[in-house]
Amino acid sequence: DFLSAYLLQAFGDLGAALGLLEESARLAEKTNDRRHQSLTLHAMATVWVTRGELERAMGLYQQSLDIQEQLGDLQGKSATLHQMAGVWVNRGELERAMGLYQRSLEMTEQLGDLQGKSATLHGMASVWVTRGELERALGLFQQSLDIQEQLGDLQGKGTTLASMADVWGTRGDLERAMGLYQQSLDVQEQLGDLKGGSATLANMAGVWVRRGELERAMGLYQQALDIEEQLGNLKGKSRTLHNMAGVWVTRGKLERAMALCQQSLEIHEQLGDLQGKSANLSAMANLWVTRGENERAMGPVSYTHL
Repeated sequence: DFLSAYLLQAFGDLGAALGLLEESARLAEKTNDRRHQSLTLHAMATVWVTRGELERAMGLYQQSLDIQEQLGDLQGKSATLHQMAGVWVNRGELERAMGLYQRSLEMTEQLGDLQGKSATLHGMASVWVTRGELERALGLFQQSLDIQEQLGDLQGKGTTLASMADVWGTRGDLERAMGLYQQSLDVQEQLGDLKGGSATLANMAGVWVRRGELERAMGLYQQALDIEEQLGNLKGKSRTLHNMAGVWVTRGKLERAMALCQQSLEIHEQLGDLQGKSANLSAMANLWVTRGENERAMGPVSYTHL
């Protein structure tokens, strides 16, 4: 059941995944299989997170957690606390998130669960980034990275290196940021992680933009775009097109920028992404203003308030 639900979720059929998991939960309750019930509730919560229904997700995580506490299941409890912390992060409740991460971390240490500890340290570091505490964030990312290297966890290592690069970029140390992005890219290429590699190429392009190396930036954005088209990653493609348009604006090529913004807008409409559509329309309106076509600019601006 779990494998079928996972596959359905991976292919975007969240309704079918939930249906399978709900049936599994009912069966587990009927047979009084508390451990299986806890696992199923946890999996259902994760699907609701994917659908953006955070209240429902949190209720199911809490039910799973209650059963884990009754069973004395520290491993499961630690994992559920970690996921609940992630929901609080999404809701902007960073204090609550950090409290749950701390509880999860203590359990991973008690269990000697290095993989779980590494993931939780990474989550806590991300909270510190959001709060602007970059030194603390880097310290926790480094602890997470040390564990990943100890375990030979290349997937985690690639992700953490990229996160550390983001922090150095925020601090304005572009040389360090680029070095870490390159290390992350090397790991992703070793793993054949095209999606991760595409994101890293786009981040590296952003560094080149900040350094005024627009030709280099555009080359990396093009590589990222090629991968996103290969993968059918529409959201990533739209973001990269938007960034490429920004480079053309900087170079004074407004027609080219507008064409890319239009492509990005069409993808947002296809995905039903209202937030992305609004941002894109605002960018297009700014382009019309730059060209002195204020009447045209008012059209896109009016739509951004929908």
